[in-house]
Formats: sequence, structure tokens, C-alpha cells
Amino acid sequence: MRKVLVIPLLTCYIVMTGCAAVLIGVGAGTFSYVKGELKRTYEAEYNQCVEAGKATLEALKMPLEESRADGLKTILKARRADGTPVILKIVVLAPNRTEVSVRCGVIGIWDKKAARLIHGLIAKRLQP
Repeated sequence: MRKVLVIPLLTCYIVMTGCAAVLIGVGAGTFSYVKGELKRTYEAEYNQCVEAGKATLEALKMPLEESRADGLKTILKARRADGTPVILKIVVLAPNRTEVSVRCGVIGIWDKKAARLIHGLIAKRLQP
């Protein structure tokens, strides 16, 4: 009986303390949601992901306010029509693997649904 209760209690503890990433999906298309950022690794070149991110923000009418890049990482900052901040972080993992993180909202008020939508549009743009 004790063993049966330990696993659910431990899982609840980890989730409530914020120490766990919520995983959705399988393989390279897996999402992780950690500290307000919805992350996904794409089997695509870094520059393709940067362009897909910019095009997605433009298509959603989110004006780009800031773009910083150092060749290995790009940060795109934009705002939704209601003023909500949107941040895309695009990081090279390997020649054909790039991690894209999307954060919509401010600390404590994150919009996971909007982040999923943005990832969906980026993925669509990266399809061959």
C-alpha cells in the first residue's frame, strides 16, 4: 500500500515545486514546458528556424521589437496586439538540429496555448 502512494505523492511534489518539465509528444518533436517557455527541437538548420520564427511573428501581426543574434543563438522579442510580450529563443544544437523556445506572457501569467500555436506555425514553415 505504501509503495502505491509514494509514486503519486512524489510526482505531485515535483510538479508543485516546479522542478519538472511537462513533456508532450515523442522523439525530436517533443515539447517541454519549463518556467514559462515551451521548447521544441526541430530537425532543421538554425537559419531556417530563425526565418521561420520571424515569418510566424509577422504572420500573426506581432511586430518585432528586438532581434539579437551571435551566430549560435537568436532572441526575437515581439508583442501581441494586447501588449503581451512574446520571446522566441532559437539555439543551435547541431548542424541540423535547432531548439526553439517560445514564451508568451509575463512571469506567472504564461499563455501556453499561444506558445503552442506559434510552434505549430513554425513547424509548418519548416516542412519540406
